[in-house]
Amino acid sequence: MDRRQFLGGAPLIAAAPAVAKTARHDVLSFNAAGDGVKDDTASIQRAVDEVKLVGGGVVRIPEGTYKISAPIRVYGNFQFRSIKILGDNAEIVSTHAGPAFEFDPSNPTPAPQVKQRSEMDGLSFSGPGRDIAGSSGISIINGATVRVRNCKVRGYEKGISGVGALILRFLEVELYGNAHGYHFTSTKTFGANDIHFNSCFIFENTRAGFAENFPNSVMTFNQCEIEGNNFDGNADDGVVTMEFSNAGKVTLIGCHVEENHGRANIVFAGGNRSSSLNIIGSEILPGRKISTVVEMATNFGPFGHLHVIGSRITSGRGNQIDLGLGISACIIGETEGSISGDLSKLVVIKDGKVATGGIEP
Repeated sequence: MDRRQFLGGAPLIAAAPAVAKTARHDVLSFNAAGDGVKDDTASIQRAVDEVKLVGGGVVRIPEGTYKISAPIRVYGNFQFRSIKILGDNAEIVSTHAGPAFEFDPSNPTPAPQVKQRSEMDGLSFSGPGRDIAGSSGISIINGATVRVRNCKVRGYEKGISGVGALILRFLEVELYGNAHGYHFTSTKTFGANDIHFNSCFIFENTRAGFAENFPNSVMTFNQCEIEGNNFDGNADDGVVTMEFSNAGKVTLIGCHVEENHGRANIVFAGGNRSSSLNIIGSEILPGRKISTVVEMATNFGPFGHLHVIGSRITSGRGNQIDLGLGISACIIGETEGSISGDLSKLVVIKDGKVATGGIEP
């Protein structure tokens, strides 16, 4: 897909249509009860559909507990306007195996562009349980530009699920008590690209998250707290806190990653020669129930570069960093524990000295 297709085939310079007054729809006006007893699925869906009919606007969900038994679907795209799901200390309680809210700009018919321009703010999601297959709090498929802020998601197989989802922003989102805090996969049309978590809390899940098949894409975690995932696990259970498979560029900036147990805290398998894992100004403190803290894998070939700058990565009980065959790494600053694997392309800069091949500077 080229850029003109992504933008809908329209000229890059075009007169914007006149913007109508923003529509606001309160779900209580559509007979939602918000009492945690009545099934409010149909009422919330009608409010969303009404906003869609007028081309965009706000769906307001006031304080209360809203039980749903099927996904609330936000379909289509909104061109120059947007749809905003705005909660006011409202809780969505899912009783079904499926997403609570599903954003899909290409459904039910191919849209002129894949940018949905949806926003969600101020909602809490409680799922049917992390062991319920197919359950997710927020699902984004087949498109782009969804922004989620100030939301809490717990009790799902996948707190946030993305399939062919790109250009996503998550701000001050709490993901806890899920099997996966986040889970992103790609399609033939779209990779999991341009996904950014800012000031988020990802804690007490079985796995913080998983992302695959985005070799030409970027993902960042900025000022995030990632803690206590798989807390009752151990170094031999095979659980990985954060796994990136066939990955492009992943960056952690100013993150605090602590007491996440299992086989490894981070496993990164690059998808091409420009792939890189960048850990900047962060702390990774694995605790004692971990085998390897950071593993640079070679599942797709000797691809990937590890850059650790001004960060502290402690060793837990085992390896601090394990480098696969042919992987290059540059570590600037203090390190603790052992660095194992192929050290032939390792550079360490510390105390104004430079060393290569694993030799202590």
